[in-house]
Amino acid sequence: MTAELAPELAASPIEIAPEPTLEPAPEPDFRPTTEPTGLTAPDPRDDDAEADLLCAVLVSSGRALDDIDLAASEFFRPAHETIYAAALALHADGHPVEPTTIADYLLRRGDLKRVGGAIAIATIYGRHANVVSAPHYAAIVRERAARRVVVAAGVHLQQVGATPTGDVQEVVEHARGRIDQLADRLAGPLDLDPEGHLDDAIEAIEHGTASLPTPWDDLNHLIAGWRRGALYVVAARPGSGKSIVGAQAAADVMIRHGRPVVIASLEMTRREVLMRWMSQLGEVDLADLIRGGPSVGADQWDRISRARGVLSSTRWVVDDRSTATVADIRAAVSRCVRRHGDCGLLVVDYLQLVAPGGRHENRQTEVASISRALKVAAKNLNVPVLVMAQLNRASENSGRPPRISDLRESGSIEQDADVVLLMHRDAEQDPGTLYVGVGKNRHGPMGSFKLDWQGSYSRVLTHQWRPTDVLRAVPS
Repeated sequence: MTAELAPELAASPIEIAPEPTLEPAPEPDFRPTTEPTGLTAPDPRDDDAEADLLCAVLVSSGRALDDIDLAASEFFRPAHETIYAAALALHADGHPVEPTTIADYLLRRGDLKRVGGAIAIATIYGRHANVVSAPHYAAIVRERAARRVVVAAGVHLQQVGATPTGDVQEVVEHARGRIDQLADRLAGPLDLDPEGHLDDAIEAIEHGTASLPTPWDDLNHLIAGWRRGALYVVAARPGSGKSIVGAQAAADVMIRHGRPVVIASLEMTRREVLMRWMSQLGEVDLADLIRGGPSVGADQWDRISRARGVLSSTRWVVDDRSTATVADIRAAVSRCVRRHGDCGLLVVDYLQLVAPGGRHENRQTEVASISRALKVAAKNLNVPVLVMAQLNRASENSGRPPRISDLRESGSIEQDADVVLLMHRDAEQDPGTLYVGVGKNRHGPMGSFKLDWQGSYSRVLTHQWRPTDVLRAVPS
């Protein structure tokens, strides 16, 4: 059994569960072709529009990026492409996009000389482009990139058509696919149809907002499940069950709902995450799985085998790099979507361990930038994001249930989150119960409830009423 599990537990940076029936969709390449074009005219380009767009991005400290949707590969000049890619990365992590930050970013990656040094960036910054015109500059850059794709596709068809070898039908289909992708790209993401948006809103009211139910009925009653684009924070002290809740939520989405999931596990290894799933699904004591060897009996191996069979038919990505940044996590989600066509849930365990990916004045601003970047990622990637977070030590010693103000190191987590769940246990007085409070709910009521704690099986279950609940409710 151990030998069978070895391939799934290989120590690669990112492991993707097998999905043989789906292939990653090809991505359009807007860069100039390296193949000889046979044309005397230069490739379509507009260096001034590219430079003015970069100037608008720098002058606005990156805010202009919110109004455009342009890939770095759509720039003709490699230096412009590199600078724009750096601006996108900084903006995604919540950092200001300015000449100094761009130069520092490129210097740390060994790319500063490739773009002409800090002087080249300063020259672009000094062009005095109009920030309001950034979408217009972007449209010019995209139009030139589109023409380069058309030219490259036409030349490629000409070259292959003149060659007697190869399947011409495959060539035609490949060219058609590139042109279709280009047409979709040129259409742009912005939909300005007011009637259509109103109809969507009415349909959502009529049929309910699409969301995935959580594994716990009481939580569903309060927050109505995991919604796309929402940021959920599960806050607790160490050892209170944050990782269990995150792993169980992910398993529920990929097994019960049949959707791919991504777990950014900065604290546990991939092997430990898989063991928690096997413990939960097979009802095998997690301590026995960790000890292994003679600690695992024959009947437990049978349950482990059945759990492995269930997991092998699911789709998941477990990224266990301890130094992952938000950009790394976004890339893992994008890879999951390309491979599986969807992502039903992103779990980050836990927020305070995410690498900042830049320089900050202090730890509070560092955590604040990570929190904001995760909220932006939830919205832009259109996936629900479930983030574990630590509570400060004061909440443990206060003798009261935790409050949202107990979130460790940053009050911005409360601002960015759509829902904040506050969990605690009383291992001495009530070891079988996990107490959960909804400290913030942007679109619904707040409240509290209990879950049945089954830590040995790495799970918590909807609380079943017991007579002792009445006894605890009677004042002594």
